[in-house]
Amino acid sequence: MKPSQVLHRLRARFRLPGELGLVARGAGWSFVLQGAGLALGYAVHVLLARWLGAGGYGVYTYVLAWASLLAIPAGMGFPLLVVRFVPEYSTGQQWDRLRGLLQWGATRVPAVGAVLALLALAVAALFDGDSVYSRPLRIGLWLVPAQALLAVIGGMYRGFHWIGRAYAIRVLRHAVMLALLFVLWIAGLTLTSRMALGAVLAAALLVLLMMGSLLWRRVPAAIRQARAAYVPRQWLRVSIPLLLVGGFVMVLNQTDIVMIGSLLGPREAGLYQAASRTAALAGLVPIAVAAAAEPMLARLYAEGDRARLQRLASVCVQWTAGAALMAALFFIVLGRPVLAFFGEDFVASYSVLLILAGGQFFFAAFGVAAGLINLTGHQQWGMLIFGGSALLNVALNGIGILIWGYLGAALATATAFTVMGIALWIVAKKKVGIDASIIYAMRGAGEAPS
Repeated sequence: MKPSQVLHRLRARFRLPGELGLVARGAGWSFVLQGAGLALGYAVHVLLARWLGAGGYGVYTYVLAWASLLAIPAGMGFPLLVVRFVPEYSTGQQWDRLRGLLQWGATRVPAVGAVLALLALAVAALFDGDSVYSRPLRIGLWLVPAQALLAVIGGMYRGFHWIGRAYAIRVLRHAVMLALLFVLWIAGLTLTSRMALGAVLAAALLVLLMMGSLLWRRVPAAIRQARAAYVPRQWLRVSIPLLLVGGFVMVLNQTDIVMIGSLLGPREAGLYQAASRTAALAGLVPIAVAAAAEPMLARLYAEGDRARLQRLASVCVQWTAGAALMAALFFIVLGRPVLAFFGEDFVASYSVLLILAGGQFFFAAFGVAAGLINLTGHQQWGMLIFGGSALLNVALNGIGILIWGYLGAALATATAFTVMGIALWIVAKKKVGIDASIIYAMRGAGEAPS
């Protein structure tokens, strides 16, 4: 048998049928692109942790967490708003509104971000004027307008279906950051948290200039030549719910590090963040699968094909839960050596890593339930669940940190994500009629649950 015939038979054997094949290919590309960004970002954090030590790294991550939180209201929901309206306006050739939308996002968002940064700086000077965080905050808070605008530009790329360029923003930011750290190392400078935050800000501004100018050159000439038309009431009416969901997600992701840094100090924040960044690796496959599967879920629901929809959901949850379980087992065996990359002090957060990885698995065990809710006309339930989970996370972190320190924060965060996954699964089953749980998927069911 010829080698070409062998390869053809292998491809035929492992080819997935229909929408499963499309999801697998889409998830593969998403995994590669997001994986590159995640790997570079992880390398940045490892280098900074080793260079700054637990305390300096804790200051750095604490300031970044505040900048990320404030960038959400600064974005006003526009990163997702443009994903919705750019295709709609392009299809309808409403070039005037499309130019107005792009200009509105490119000017209002950084302006709101600058105002929020100034207000945050004033509050920090008033209540936190002489702490270890005060001087780094004066640099790091200027990331708020830059990060908000980068998120909007990423949304614009996604709206035009230039997905690779949207993912490239994160990859470029981390690559530029690594280059700047290399320059500082060559110069023989002693790195401080303020210098690291300055490098992050410089990288964000450079990528903003590069990707913003590339976007403007890439948009159709009809948009550049059109006279801008604005419908701010319509845009804001749609963007406010999107802003709330984005805010809830960011609160879920940043509450623990902000509260640890505020209540326990920078060293504990640094130790916790190393474990948190490592545990986040377990979520790469679930994120990639969800990104690829959600458009197909929406299409099958619109077609009313519940059997294929259930089959797709069940296969996706097998992939996501399986990958998260493999990652958790990997961390059980090799978690300590992985944390040692950050420095010997960081091995102390091994228990935190296992708890957070367990939380990733339990959330992944409910697969694409969030997508099933948000893409089938039940997004108000998704908003309520994310909002309630964010409040639960804040409350549990407050209690857990006071009783068990950063281990309590890990327990609180893992619990909040598990509760959120269960709530999303219940609503998806009741409202959409699809069971997106690993228990149902492992039974090999292919029909929609009764």
